[in-house]
Amino acid sequence: MIKTVACAKLATFNPFEPTTATVANYKQYTISFPEPTFASSVFTMSGPVHIASDGEWDSLLSGTSVVVADFYADWCGPCKMIAPHFERLAKEHSSPKKVAFAKVNVDNQANIARTNGVTAMPTFKIFHNGTAIETIRGANPSALTEAVNKAVSLSGSSGKKAEAVFQTPGRTLGGGAPVQGQGRPWNVSGLLNIVLMLVGLYLTSLFSARNKEAIAFQESQDVSKAQSLEDIEKVVREAKQRFRDTLPKGYLNEEEYALYERLYGPPLRETAPEDVGIPTHADMGGQILIPRPADEGTLLRQSEEGGFEEVTYRIPPRQGDEPEPSPESEQPLESESAVETVEEPSDYVDAVARNPREREALQRLMEDFKTAQKKQMEDEIAAAREEAEVEQEAYEMDEEELFPESKEIPADAEPEMGLGESRRFHPYTLDGRFHGSPVEISLPQSTLVTPIRDLLDRTHLGHVKTAAEAAFGGQGLPTSPFTPEGRKNGQMGGVGLPPDQRHMTEIEADAFLAGYLPPSYASVASVLREVRKRLGSGWIKQRLQKDGSAGLSVLDAGAGGAGLVAWDQVLQAEWDLLREQGVVKGSQPPGRKTVITGSDRLRHRLKSFLPNTTFLPRLPDYEHSGEMQGERLDAGDKPQARKSYDLIIASHLFLKEKQDHYRQAVLNNLWTLLNKDGGVLIVIEKAHPRGFEAVAHVRDTLLKQFILPQNGEQSAPTEELNPAYHKEREPGHIIAPCTNHGTCPMYKEVGKSKGRKDYCYFNQRFTRPGFYTKMLGNSTNNQGDVEFSYVAIQRGRAKADQLPGWKSTEQAFAGYENSPSPPDMQTLPRMVLPPLKRKGHVTLDVCTSEGKIERWTVPKSYSKLAYHDARKSHWGDLWALGAKTRVSRSVRVGSGVDDGGKRAEGGKKPRKVEITMDGGRLSANEKSARKERRTKGKRDRQTDLIKEILEAEDIEELEMEREMDAEVQEELEMENEKGRGRR
Repeated sequence: MIKTVACAKLATFNPFEPTTATVANYKQYTISFPEPTFASSVFTMSGPVHIASDGEWDSLLSGTSVVVADFYADWCGPCKMIAPHFERLAKEHSSPKKVAFAKVNVDNQANIARTNGVTAMPTFKIFHNGTAIETIRGANPSALTEAVNKAVSLSGSSGKKAEAVFQTPGRTLGGGAPVQGQGRPWNVSGLLNIVLMLVGLYLTSLFSARNKEAIAFQESQDVSKAQSLEDIEKVVREAKQRFRDTLPKGYLNEEEYALYERLYGPPLRETAPEDVGIPTHADMGGQILIPRPADEGTLLRQSEEGGFEEVTYRIPPRQGDEPEPSPESEQPLESESAVETVEEPSDYVDAVARNPREREALQRLMEDFKTAQKKQMEDEIAAAREEAEVEQEAYEMDEEELFPESKEIPADAEPEMGLGESRRFHPYTLDGRFHGSPVEISLPQSTLVTPIRDLLDRTHLGHVKTAAEAAFGGQGLPTSPFTPEGRKNGQMGGVGLPPDQRHMTEIEADAFLAGYLPPSYASVASVLREVRKRLGSGWIKQRLQKDGSAGLSVLDAGAGGAGLVAWDQVLQAEWDLLREQGVVKGSQPPGRKTVITGSDRLRHRLKSFLPNTTFLPRLPDYEHSGEMQGERLDAGDKPQARKSYDLIIASHLFLKEKQDHYRQAVLNNLWTLLNKDGGVLIVIEKAHPRGFEAVAHVRDTLLKQFILPQNGEQSAPTEELNPAYHKEREPGHIIAPCTNHGTCPMYKEVGKSKGRKDYCYFNQRFTRPGFYTKMLGNSTNNQGDVEFSYVAIQRGRAKADQLPGWKSTEQAFAGYENSPSPPDMQTLPRMVLPPLKRKGHVTLDVCTSEGKIERWTVPKSYSKLAYHDARKSHWGDLWALGAKTRVSRSVRVGSGVDDGGKRAEGGKKPRKVEITMDGGRLSANEKSARKERRTKGKRDRQTDLIKEILEAEDIEELEMEREMDAEVQEELEMENEKGRGRR
């Protein structure tokens, strides 16, 4: 491409010539230009060039002699401050192929910034022939101007070296420069005049320029310093807001970290992904995808709660299919390997990051979390596979020997056992299980979890957690129905916020929903499932099948509505079975539901997800109310019908009552509310020694005062019965967990016991909702275990078994594996501790119907099926397959009730009390009282020493006051004597 332009050829200035005028001679030149490229088109324009790629940067360095680059960021304050000054220099000194000014955004061109070692913004770098010769960090206008002027001088002469320009203290004016044109003779006078003129001009301009430059430099330094300190403080405060009391590694530089320590102190630790909410919002970013094996399929199976669960199964290879290649010979494709891990930027990080530094730190935390999550998943899979292999290898049963079956089964023949667990376990083992299948209970989403979550969305969950910790004993909620590990022997009181509390604030009502209902539902659902197994479904179906029946009535006294939700699950299952058989019609079973709630705020919340429910502020008291008949105006000839309930769930009602007679009054009230014809009373308390003692006291009182003894069993001893609570005893029996109706082997002495180690309690695993997990302060684990003590009693119906306890224990020890008659499940021994699995035998700690705690041993030589079922048994199961050996197990029930020692029991030394009268006060001291044996600690000794010192100082002050008074008195007497002498 040929272009014709007009170029100006200037005459060369020679300072040694006397003339000062120069003439510009213009000539016409024809210059040949190539096609316009980046280097030839962009640099013809004035102003800085914005670099958009690595190619543009390389082209700029290779096609330009001097390049002044500004490495900046959009969020950088000093960068914005010095940008106008950089643009002025660019417009003034830009020259095509000689001098170019470039702006490089470090966020968009991170590779260029990393290659040039840029660590702070702004950074100015000067390149000569592609090599960096000068670096200026920070917003320093004077230093930048000086460096640009030096760099511009390099572009005009190719002979100059960058080292000579940027390292020498200054330039030499005048000499050394070649003179163009014809030489002339020396003129001494003219040369002297020129030198004097130049020196004068130099001195004049020097002082004025230095003064202005100093002022401008000082102002720019002050602005830069103020701006830099402001930016550092901003970074530090944003780091505190984002990461709280933690700090990512290497997030702040030395100056920023020093300011951080001065403002907030050193951070507690390095930031973890949980500190910035990454585990909660990890689903917003990329996910880790693990390919499913080709021989594995999935099915959706409906669970008992109405939801669906995914079930995996193996697909058997078909005939004719080619075998899959081995992992050694198979080479995965790039696309297949990309499916295994998806690396995508997190939407959560992009949403919360306020600057590139935060984004980089959060991205690193997200990657650490994903790596840890993937490793945890791999470890769990590997551990599960290893456990399955060890279990299968060490304890694999000979199924052909246990369950012989012929190769050809007639079409009309029915197998004795089906597939799955019914084929691998004895039927009596499955009937005696305490936990269902699956062992973990899932809280109903539509009727419990979702309504509570919707109610909690109105309040910040952090405030609800604070209120829950204040109401339920602190971190971990130890006084809620759930007791954290390690807090069982510390706080052994009742629940901190019972549902019958008359006054609750708005935040306390939300805390009750979030911290009380989930574990309460799990414990009540577990007990209801066990009661349904032991009584059978007949006691529910009989009421539902009656024509015109109102159904079953239930009272939730203490569970806060969670008991009603659990009861609806059981009742709906029985109703669906009857509806499939065509016995009943309709989608909802009839019945009456009542719950005790003392607070209006709590009642309004429970109404949103407990329809058709009656709310009572307290328990009805029929024990002290008279009959409504006779002479009263609002009564008829017949007494009015009183309320009675087929099921009463008394959850956490007795432990909060400190006195035994208060518990007796609550029990009497509940018993009068219970239906006389088969009503069921369930008592649940917390799983610690005091909670067990409250449940055991209720059981002991029922057996001694309310229920008739069973056939073949002696009546429980009744000592010191309160005549005010004496009732006519009636039929009834204990449904669960006890298999005997005698004295509890762990509660032989009534009352509290010091140092109790063994007590009867059970556990239930459940899936924690997200809001409940946050209440506990653990956002990663969604599995929880609630432990509880309970007893279930049926009123009006005795047990069908006629055998005494010792006889039932003998039969259970012999086992029912090959027995033609089925056992009575309520007479079988129950496991009160987890089974001890050893190589070749299993040890079971059971509570027998004889009323003893025994240790039964089931070796492999006794029975392979019994040994297999014993290894798979769980805590709380009933055992029906017998054992080979049995021994009595001692129970650690503590030191007994504190009765005051031997002297209170009538020992040899009587108690002597000395009564004295001191200053009108009557005091009594026991002469034979025991001395304090406990040695004083260091703090007590220091306290006693301080007391002695203070007493000594008081005594010394009194003596000094007495001496001073005596001296004053002597002086007065002497003055009086002198006055008398003068007279």
